[in-house]
Amino acid sequence: MYLNNAETHRRYDAALAELRARGVFRSTRPSMSARVLHWLGFEPRPIPYLDWKQNLLIFGAGFAVAQLLVDHLLSATEGMSYAPHLVTLVISALAFGALMALWQIHRKNKLGLSDWDDL
Repeated sequence: MYLNNAETHRRYDAALAELRARGVFRSTRPSMSARVLHWLGFEPRPIPYLDWKQNLLIFGAGFAVAQLLVDHLLSATEGMSYAPHLVTLVISALAFGALMALWQIHRKNKLGLSDWDDL
């Protein structure tokens, strides 16, 4: 759901105020990633306000990119052909993304944060 600029800014400011009240954030201005996402036409949200599929995608993709960058440094992947290496990469990225998505859900419940639609 795409919102107009005023509604997006209002919800984002309310989310930041809620996170500051819980002691998670200290800054009063939006992050660089939120400003870039807004500039590109997306609706930026702080990580605790994303649903589990978005968290899975973000953390899984980030882990896959990081693993690809450091794989040549690990001796466990040395001599491995492309197919097993790709399967290992996908499974480990999905596992890490799922763990981080579950941790974000736990964190949101622990902090007592409201839903994005309720802001």
